[in-house]
Amino acid sequence: MPFSAHDLRYHLEDYYASLYAYLHRRAQRYLGSLAFDAFEVDQVVGHVIEQLARFHILGGIGADELAHILRQEFAALVDDAPLAHASQHKDHAHKKLRHCLQQSSSNLGVLVALRLSEYGVHATASNEITVDIQTLVQDNLSEKEVQTGLQHLVAEGLLDWYGEETIRLTSSQCKRLARFYEGE
Repeated sequence: MPFSAHDLRYHLEDYYASLYAYLHRRAQRYLGSLAFDAFEVDQVVGHVIEQLARFHILGGIGADELAHILRQEFAALVDDAPLAHASQHKDHAHKKLRHCLQQSSSNLGVLVALRLSEYGVHATASNEITVDIQTLVQDNLSEKEVQTGLQHLVAEGLLDWYGEETIRLTSSQCKRLARFYEGE
């Protein structure tokens, strides 16, 4: 990243192009099959910049102007689509962005929550979702790290787990876990 948070806050006009290029590359990297859909990539980048401006991470007084300019730039794209369709694109972009953030997180709770929601097996008779701990132990996570992440999710009230080898979830718990994100 060729810029710092300080650069974005106090010298946005000098670093905006670099920020946009960086976000564009990251969006393409994590959008998978949609990586070459210009509309999807622009939607994700626009939403990220809008959120950065809303949280006052970008520029001082110029952040609102930037958000306004971005809305105008993307208005043509959104105006071409029916409103319901644009809303679906926005929801999809937010879902993809959240998934990208979860995948790149180093927070054990976030990583375990993501894996629980992705690797869960639906049991039709009991209408519950089950995941074995050993299924979660892969790709640079040890069993101890998975257990630590599970304990964190229990502390957050997202999961009922008492040390069993198989985690049992309801569909609503699985949905909340799929949406779970917190900072490092």
